[in-house]
Amino acid sequence: MPDYSTYRYALFVILFLFFGQLHFNPLFGQELKPKLAEFGPELLKPQPDSVRYQSFYATENDQDSIFLIQLTNLSTFYQSARLIVSLTNKSKEHIDHLWFQLRLLTPQAEFLYREQPVMFTNIEPGQKVSYEVLCESIYPKDIGYVVLRPELIELNRKEKPLETRLFEMQNMTGFPVKVVLNTRFQ
Repeated sequence: MPDYSTYRYALFVILFLFFGQLHFNPLFGQELKPKLAEFGPELLKPQPDSVRYQSFYATENDQDSIFLIQLTNLSTFYQSARLIVSLTNKSKEHIDHLWFQLRLLTPQAEFLYREQPVMFTNIEPGQKVSYEVLCESIYPKDIGYVVLRPELIELNRKEKPLETRLFEMQNMTGFPVKVVLNTRFQ
């Protein structure tokens, strides 16, 4: 009786080489490079005495509101980047829901990691809460921008328009990462 294991091994090697050629052939791969992100009118590095303490949002009681978003931690967790995003409610309003989409870009503003939902709920005035995001197969040194795209804000059970001037952004990590709000892509 012939030994078929040698034939199976040879067939496996031939198929591997054939399909490997197809997989790694540039004709079958993606040739297009990702577009660069085009940032909106927001400042990447707000000036210290600029917009941040103006009257941002007039409530029924004519109180000013501001929401502080901080990247408080950026570290490696196994083969992933671990980000901790904190929100401080510096307003006199109760936040029912505040929802963002978070995405990562390289220092050259190229796509690095898909959007991840970040949702803060039930935050009292003066309270600080944190949200952890894990991004697989990304290392902190690869990140140039943390982009937060606002989706929804609900204050005292009423949905309100979300404007970039409502927020103060800060990077509290040792990494040279820019935290950007309301970025538009073309």
